[in-house]
Amino acid sequence: MSKKMLVREVKKLALIRMEEAARTERDFIAVSKKWDTREESADRKGRRYGFYTNADVMDWLLKGKNAPDYIDLIFNNEDDFPVLVEDIDIFKLVRALRTKPKDLLYWSAIRLHSFQELAEYEGKTDRAIRKMNTKMMGELRNDLSDRLIKRISKNGIITNSQRLFLEWYLLELYENYIGEGAS
Repeated sequence: MSKKMLVREVKKLALIRMEEAARTERDFIAVSKKWDTREESADRKGRRYGFYTNADVMDWLLKGKNAPDYIDLIFNNEDDFPVLVEDIDIFKLVRALRTKPKDLLYWSAIRLHSFQELAEYEGKTDRAIRKMNTKMMGELRNDLSDRLIKRISKNGIITNSQRLFLEWYLLELYENYIGEGAS
């Protein structure tokens, strides 16, 4: 247990003892003010760092969803979801995205919202959202294929799923190139 946590726990125990020892109305008011200050600090810290409260969990349960996993509670936001990505190259690419494309990726891929829902929320057309998604996915695929090709030329080691992606992507590029040449 860290020193900060110990100090926090000691202060909490001291408040409990003060509450039990309070005999006059003035003592109770003083103790309740200290509890209020402590709760306000916790609320402020929660808003600052995005902690989830029991109300959030109950809201998810009331909406008919299963209780979220512990990891979901920690990383269930647009800023921290890249941490859940296993591949370091994809992690770096997603982390480097600008805010709008990262939000779009989070809400469409992680939260599984449709482009129509996202368009309504953003106040745009679903065509504009699809266009933004296509552009973002194209850039991610391009950058990932470049990183994988560099990795192959450096040490030749990639996973089977990375090899399958690279084969699919290079075949798609080749077919698009041949298609443009035939026109």
